[in-house]
Amino acid sequence: MTSPAPYQPGDRIALVATDDPDTRLRPGDQGTVTRWDPAQGQLHIRWDSGSTLTMLPGDGDQVRLLTPVGSDDGTGC
Repeated sequence: MTSPAPYQPGDRIALVATDDPDTRLRPGDQGTVTRWDPAQGQLHIRWDSGSTLTMLPGDGDQVRLLTPVGSDDGTGC
Protein backbone atom coordinates (compact mmCIF):
# COMPACT_ATOMS: atom_id res chain seq x y z
CA MET A 1 0.00 0.00 0.00
CA THR A 2 1.39 3.39 -0.99
CA SER A 3 0.58 6.53 0.95
CA PRO A 4 0.31 9.86 -0.83
CA ALA A 5 3.48 11.88 -1.06
CA PRO A 6 3.70 14.18 1.96
CA TYR A 7 5.19 16.95 -0.18
CA GLN A 8 4.77 17.98 -3.79
CA PRO A 9 7.15 19.94 -6.04
CA GLY A 10 6.46 23.63 -5.49
CA ASP A 11 5.38 23.30 -1.84
CA ARG A 12 6.91 25.97 0.36
CA ILE A 13 8.49 24.68 3.56
CA ALA A 14 10.44 25.97 6.56
CA LEU A 15 13.25 24.18 8.36
CA VAL A 16 12.37 23.09 11.89
CA ALA A 17 15.55 21.12 12.73
CA THR A 18 18.47 19.25 11.19
CA ASP A 19 21.39 17.36 12.70
CA ASP A 20 23.68 18.24 9.77
CA PRO A 21 26.68 19.97 11.39
CA ASP A 22 27.99 21.27 8.06
CA THR A 23 24.98 23.30 6.94
CA ARG A 24 24.48 27.01 7.37
CA LEU A 25 20.71 26.50 7.34
CA ARG A 26 18.96 27.45 10.57
CA PRO A 27 15.46 26.83 11.94
CA GLY A 28 13.00 29.11 10.15
CA ASP A 29 14.91 29.14 6.85
CA GLN A 30 12.53 28.65 3.93
CA GLY A 31 12.66 26.85 0.63
CA THR A 32 10.74 25.17 -2.16
CA VAL A 33 10.33 21.42 -2.59
CA THR A 34 11.76 20.23 -5.90
CA ARG A 35 11.25 16.48 -5.41
CA TRP A 36 10.16 13.84 -2.89
CA ASP A 37 11.91 10.47 -3.24
CA PRO A 38 10.05 7.97 -1.05
CA ALA A 39 12.35 5.07 -2.00
CA GLN A 40 15.32 6.94 -0.53
CA GLY A 41 13.34 8.93 2.04
CA GLN A 42 14.77 12.15 0.63
CA LEU A 43 13.08 15.52 0.38
CA HIS A 44 14.91 17.65 -2.18
CA ILE A 45 14.65 21.37 -1.48
CA ARG A 46 15.88 24.53 -3.16
CA TRP A 47 16.46 26.78 -0.16
CA ASP A 48 15.97 30.53 -0.52
CA SER A 49 19.58 30.99 0.62
CA GLY A 50 20.78 29.19 -2.53
CA SER A 51 21.52 25.89 -0.78
CA THR A 52 20.12 22.67 -2.23
CA LEU A 53 20.53 20.56 0.91
CA THR A 54 18.32 17.47 0.83
CA MET A 55 16.35 16.67 3.99
CA LEU A 56 16.00 13.15 5.41
CA PRO A 57 12.72 13.22 7.36
CA GLY A 58 13.08 9.57 8.40
CA ASP A 59 16.51 10.26 9.89
CA GLY A 60 15.57 13.21 12.08
CA ASP A 61 15.43 16.21 9.75
CA GLN A 62 12.26 18.20 10.34
CA VAL A 63 10.50 20.66 8.07
CA ARG A 64 7.12 22.37 8.28
CA LEU A 65 4.78 22.88 5.34
CA LEU A 66 4.08 26.57 4.75
CA THR A 67 2.17 26.67 1.48
CA PRO A 68 1.03 23.61 -0.46
CA VAL A 69 1.05 23.87 -4.24
CA GLY A 70 -2.26 25.19 -5.52
CA SER A 71 -3.40 26.76 -2.25
CA ASP A 72 -4.47 30.38 -2.27
CA ASP A 73 -2.15 32.95 -0.76
CA GLY A 74 -4.40 33.63 2.22
CA THR A 75 -5.46 37.09 1.08
CA GLY A 76 -9.02 36.04 0.35
CA CYS A 77 -8.91 37.80 -3.03
